[in-house]
Amino acid sequence: MNKFRPHIRKNASSMARKPRELMTVSRLASFADEPAHAVRYYCRIGLLVPATTSASGYRLFDQGSLRRLRFIRRAQGLGFTLDEIAAFIRSADAGSEPCEEVMEILDQRLPKIGAELDKLVLLHARMSKAQQRWRESHRGTPSGFEICRLIESEGDTSIRRSSPTGEEQVGQAEDSS
Repeated sequence: MNKFRPHIRKNASSMARKPRELMTVSRLASFADEPAHAVRYYCRIGLLVPATTSASGYRLFDQGSLRRLRFIRRAQGLGFTLDEIAAFIRSADAGSEPCEEVMEILDQRLPKIGAELDKLVLLHARMSKAQQRWRESHRGTPSGFEICRLIESEGDTSIRRSSPTGEEQVGQAEDSS
């Protein structure tokens, strides 16, 4: 799971600003409009490498680091993992263009995302119908044997289960008594 929350840009002026010299972690983060802890994390895992270190031990970054940090965030925004992004960076650092790798990943991932979206659309429709039914139903006093009458009433008409192929099947409720 991604450890970082999506980051919303505070203003467009931060992208227009260009540092003229080496930057500390905080300054790099500010120019990229990213949290400093993200810059430190990317350094720790090797995605960002400081251009040099000051005499007092501060990591100092150049324009290339700023471009790399923005690339990392753009790639994350497209759904690539940090491991995938690291592979893209390694390819580029070795003089090879990683765009073919990017396309292969997209070719594999997009159909899966499409299938997930289809399932979510169906779930949304089922939930909306159930919500409407429940709003129109009479609420009563729990019998002592029920947890939530609304959810339990869904099993009265049909049961949704997965087949061995992973597809949902609808069948009549079975009485287990």
